[in-house]
Amino acid sequence: MRKNNWGWYRTSKAALVLPAALCVIAHAHAQDAPPRYELRIEGGKLSEAVESIRDQTDAEFLYSFDLVNEDGINPVEGQYTLEEALELMFEGTGLSGSLTESGMIIITREKSANAQNREDQVADKSIKKGLLAGVATFLFGAGEAASQDEGVSAASDEALDIIIVTSTRREESLRDVPMAVTVVHPEDYLSDGLTSIGEIVDYTPGFNFVTDGSPRGKGTITARGVGQQSSTAVVGIYYDGVPLTSNSPWSFGSIFVFDGILADLERIEFIKGPQGTLYGATSIGGAIKYVSRKPSLDDFRGGATANLSTTRNGGLNQLYSGKLSGPLLRDKIGVTVSGYYEDNSGFVDRVDPVSAAIVDEDSNGYQAYGFAGDLLFQITDSVDFRFKGLHQRTEYLSFAHVSIDAMSNPLFGPLTNARGDETFDLENTLFAGTFNIEFDWATVTSTSAYTKIRELQVQDLTAAFAPFVDLFEPNPPGTTTSVPADVDAGTEKFTQELRLTSTDTDTLEWIFGLYYVNEDTIGLQSAIGLPTGFNLFTFDFPSSYEEYAAFGNLTYYFTDAFDVTAGVRVSHNEMTLVQNSSGALLGVSNIPSEGVQETVDTYMFAARYRPDDDHSLYARIASGYRPATTNLPLIDPVTGANAEPLVDADSLWSFEIGAKGQLAEGRLSYEFAFYYIDWDNFQAEFTTPTTTITENATGGITAKGVEVSVSAEPIDGLSLGLNFAFSDSGLNQDEPGLNGLEGQQVPGVPKWSGSGSARYDFALSPSVDAHIGGGFRYVGSKNSAFTDFDPATAVLNIPTEKHVLIDFNAGIDLGTVAIGFYVTNLFDESAFISTSGNQFTRSFGVPVRPRTVGGTLSIDF
Repeated sequence: MRKNNWGWYRTSKAALVLPAALCVIAHAHAQDAPPRYELRIEGGKLSEAVESIRDQTDAEFLYSFDLVNEDGINPVEGQYTLEEALELMFEGTGLSGSLTESGMIIITREKSANAQNREDQVADKSIKKGLLAGVATFLFGAGEAASQDEGVSAASDEALDIIIVTSTRREESLRDVPMAVTVVHPEDYLSDGLTSIGEIVDYTPGFNFVTDGSPRGKGTITARGVGQQSSTAVVGIYYDGVPLTSNSPWSFGSIFVFDGILADLERIEFIKGPQGTLYGATSIGGAIKYVSRKPSLDDFRGGATANLSTTRNGGLNQLYSGKLSGPLLRDKIGVTVSGYYEDNSGFVDRVDPVSAAIVDEDSNGYQAYGFAGDLLFQITDSVDFRFKGLHQRTEYLSFAHVSIDAMSNPLFGPLTNARGDETFDLENTLFAGTFNIEFDWATVTSTSAYTKIRELQVQDLTAAFAPFVDLFEPNPPGTTTSVPADVDAGTEKFTQELRLTSTDTDTLEWIFGLYYVNEDTIGLQSAIGLPTGFNLFTFDFPSSYEEYAAFGNLTYYFTDAFDVTAGVRVSHNEMTLVQNSSGALLGVSNIPSEGVQETVDTYMFAARYRPDDDHSLYARIASGYRPATTNLPLIDPVTGANAEPLVDADSLWSFEIGAKGQLAEGRLSYEFAFYYIDWDNFQAEFTTPTTTITENATGGITAKGVEVSVSAEPIDGLSLGLNFAFSDSGLNQDEPGLNGLEGQQVPGVPKWSGSGSARYDFALSPSVDAHIGGGFRYVGSKNSAFTDFDPATAVLNIPTEKHVLIDFNAGIDLGTVAIGFYVTNLFDESAFISTSGNQFTRSFGVPVRPRTVGGTLSIDF
């Protein structure tokens, strides 16, 4: 990848964002008397030496891209000030390090006196003309305004974080990636009481989160008007490149959302638009990529946080997390261990449906825990192996449902429902091993992974079915004391990817890879009358999915400012399904459905133009798909309609243009994108009077939208952010099977959404920092169904109302100890996140969490 001469890396201990060779800004205080540190710097590469001194001093650094792999840095050991250590480190290397008054260490190549004088003059001019030159460059390209000398870009980059992402499967500056990507640093949200992936999605333009009222680990994420119309996901989720999302509709994969925000993460990348070429099936709306932090090979780092809060109408919520990383064998083997425990009290009461008396307060409370281990073995300078494993578990007793009528009015009072007894147990497990071998011309990466998602549900159907059990057996009335209904759903899969990535060049870069996945799903439902063990029904529908794929990307640089990328992926998929049934209500059957095989091609084309180091323009065309699937041999007893035996793969094409950049010497940055999506032959769930079947819609969906993100630092210490997204996503024609009309907005997709944030950092004393801030989350109205009312199926459309949630936070940082205070939903807004309507069964709404007040205590070292 071509690197600009005036791009900069920054390093900082507090940010916890990028690995050793990649850096970001953090705050540091100037000291009246230079402190002395007990230092142990191994030397070698500049990036490794900087990371080591950063960990030991909490210093911040600024240095250019072309110095990242600079070698021959001198080792340092003993007690030194930063100035003394820098002088020893760089003696005879051709580099120099200077400490600014603000505490930043700037590393440059040594220059002659005349060269340094010329650069100082240029930098002085850029400060005076930065805003005007930035605007002119953005409007007119790399013309005269850009030729004011490279000092303009240098000054700009010194004020803007350089964020490195791997959305294109190679490391690139976020500003240079030719597609829309939002990067989130989890620690920025955790200390403010936003501890789940759903809450973070609310602050991410272009993505939407819909929940059925389950706690951590479940929900549906959509992006850019690509709504969830069937049980196969539309947004893929990845953990360090390992796909966690099921490719099958028979595991209910669209409602399982891996929530990894409490892991030891560097960042989360929200990648918008179809990612079929590099990420494969199911990523037709976009992808979410968790990037974990590499284990430390030199020094120990770690931290622990206690988060206590209380929710109105609920009780005490507790969340504890911790992590520790360090070398087992210095410079060779590093390990990270992390974990969390959460006890959430809930806030929805369960009532008796007849008397409306409360039978279970705070019924949607839950307990969750998770732990992870990560081992890095640096075998040689060019070969490393990384093995990681994690396990998460969430146990809960009920959903956060409010029983409502067709007008969204609560049936039994605010924050109440009339659900029966039930229990849920959700588990996520991952094991993955990755080899990296670096050659002079390319890097070979091999990743093998095993993942498992499984949920066990038990619901009480005694009131509805106990009389039938006694009638079928036959037994005296009252013999059957309980009828638990069990649901066992999930997926296990093995994946293998082999990828060859070229080194960064000035003309041609490429990626080639092979991919394999073998997935088995679990789908078991049963109802057994107790104590006799009478089988009312047992329904089992296991499926298997296998895929072989080859993919590649080529990027050609026509000039320093203009390049194009083309990508293709060819996938061969096979799916099988078996229906097993028994019991009094279903009878005995063992029916293998017709298997399905297909070969699918996906493509991507992108062009990128960078008029200067501060701005980037791009255009992108990309396709995506969800795999074809076989269907259960269902027949509607009322209409006699047969389910189609096979459901074809749907296909989606996206057309996008966008721009990213910064103005005013880096104090103002922006990103905007316009997109048009054509989603043809989409898979959807068709509801009949007696069942729900998956088929392809007759027509398609067209989505048009815009996303805008702006951030600013008008004065030192004050950071402002504003995001908004608009998505017009509707049917291309009438869809009688969905009871939908041409132009109707896709359910679950708001036309408007937005968020904003403000934070002011200031010093209480030379050793104590503080901040105060807040934000807002806006979500527009969403439909729950295409139709207002379907008399054949009794499905109701109960739209949610638009709402705004205000959050507040403040805190102090004492160095290794930080104390925070927060309020989420400050004004205790009452609204539904999502709704589900049916005339014959009770409709429900999922409420936003009421006002929650809490505090955090964090220790980092």
